[in-house]
Amino acid sequence: MAIDSYEKFCKAFTIDQSEPEFQQAKLLLFLQDWMATAAGWADAESGDYGLDMFLDQIADRPAAIAQRKDVVSRLIDGTDMAVRRIAENMRSTIIQENVLQPVYKVHEINSYGLNWLSRRPGRTAKEKIANSNGSMMAVKRRQSVDTGENRLFLAFLREMVDLVDMKASSHSADRIRSEEMEFASKAFRILKDPNLSEVRRWENLPPNNTLLSDQNYSKIWRNWNELKEIDEIIAEDAESLDRRLAAIFFMLLLSQGKKYFAFPQIPLALDYRSRRLQLCAPYFYGVDASGETVEANLRNSSMVLKYHGREVVVAFKDDKFALAGPDNDIRMFPVEPDSFVKYAKMAIGKLGCSRTLMGRQNGSGEPVKCGKIVVDLFQIRPRYAADEGGLQELDGRILFQRHLYTLEDEDEPTVFLLPCNQACAIEIADNIETYSVVSAVEDAQLGQLADLSRLIGKHIRSRRLTFLFPDA
Repeated sequence: MAIDSYEKFCKAFTIDQSEPEFQQAKLLLFLQDWMATAAGWADAESGDYGLDMFLDQIADRPAAIAQRKDVVSRLIDGTDMAVRRIAENMRSTIIQENVLQPVYKVHEINSYGLNWLSRRPGRTAKEKIANSNGSMMAVKRRQSVDTGENRLFLAFLREMVDLVDMKASSHSADRIRSEEMEFASKAFRILKDPNLSEVRRWENLPPNNTLLSDQNYSKIWRNWNELKEIDEIIAEDAESLDRRLAAIFFMLLLSQGKKYFAFPQIPLALDYRSRRLQLCAPYFYGVDASGETVEANLRNSSMVLKYHGREVVVAFKDDKFALAGPDNDIRMFPVEPDSFVKYAKMAIGKLGCSRTLMGRQNGSGEPVKCGKIVVDLFQIRPRYAADEGGLQELDGRILFQRHLYTLEDEDEPTVFLLPCNQACAIEIADNIETYSVVSAVEDAQLGQLADLSRLIGKHIRSRRLTFLFPDA
C-alpha cells in the first residue's frame, strides 16, 4: 500500500508494526512533526530566520516526543484562536426578504409586493388588503450570518472534524494532543448551532475582501487552501522521504556540532509547503577553538563532513541509515525517529572533536532592565552604566547583516536581514553587507539605523536612555 493520502497515512498506523507501511508512516509523522514545529518557530519571528537561533531551538527540543504533530495538527495550531474569535463574533450582513406581514408593520414595498397585491381579489388596495386578512407582502430587513466567509468557515470546520475523527480512529488516545480533541469538540458544537442553520454550503467561490483582509477569516482562508493539499503533501513526503529526512538530520548534526565549532550566522530559508530547509550559503563551514575548519556539505540524501583530515559520510536509503567513518568502516542502522539525535552525536564523535569543546561566546540574551542608562552605542558591543551601577558590557552585539542569496528554483536574489547580536561567528563576503551604528551613521542609512534600534530595544529596557556621541 503506497501512502499517498492522509487516509492511507492514518490507516498505516492500524496495521502490524512489522509491516513496511507502518515504518514509513512513522517516518512521515516524524517529518511532518519536524516541519510543523520548525515552521512555527520561523512564523514566530518578526524578521528573517537565522541559523544560530534555529540551532538553539533544536538543542532545546526533546529527542523523543510522544505526541507528534502531523499536517492536521499544523492546521489546528494555525486556526484555533481564529476559530474561537469568529465563533464569538461572526460576520453578518443585512438582507431584505419579502414577507407576508400585518399592514400596520409595513414600512417598505417593492415591485414584488405590488405584483402580489395586484393578484389579490378586490377593486381597490383597501379591498385587496381586507381580502388578505389585513396583511400584505412587504420588505423586511434583518441581520443574516449567511455570508461567503461564514460558508467557508463552516466548510473548513466540517473538513477538520472529519480529519480529526479519522486520526483518532487510528491512533491511541495518548498519541493525540488534547488541543486537537478540544478543537474538534468546539467545531462540532459550532456546526450544530441552530442559529447557523441558514448558512448555505460553500461553493468554491473566489475569496471576498473579508477572507483576504480580516485578521481571523484570512487565516481560515489560508489554511483552507493548505487543507486541500494535504493528500498532495503526504504523497510528496513519501516520494522524497530520504532527501527530506537527510535535510533534518543535517540540521541535527550542526546542532550537535555547535558544541565544538563556531558556525557563521547565515539565513535559513524555510518553507513548510515545499519542505524547503536550505542554508543560504554557497558552501558551509565552521571553525573550532584553534581555528581549524570543518566542512559540511549536504547533497540530496547524503552528507559529507571533513575535519582535521577526517571524513565522515552519512546517507539515507529507504529505511536504512548508513554511516561511514574515517576508517572506512560502514555501519548500517534502522532509521528510527527517536534515534536521530543519538546518530548525530555518533557522526560528530567520529570526527574526533570531542576534546575540542568550544565554550559559548554569546550571553544569556536577557535584556538590561533599569530606570535610566548611559550607553556608548558606537561600539559593536556597547559599554553602559545603568542606574547607579558601574561600567559594564552589553550582553549582545549591536550588529546586523544584509545577505543577498538566490534560492533554488528562483532567478532573482532574495534579501535577508539578520541580527548578529548573539552569533558565534559571521561571514564576510561580496554578497553580505555588515553594518553597525558607526557605519549606519557615517553612511546616513536611516533604514539600517531602524534595524539597529530594534536590536537595541531587545537588549535594553529603560525609561530613560542617554547615549554618547563621539567627537567629529
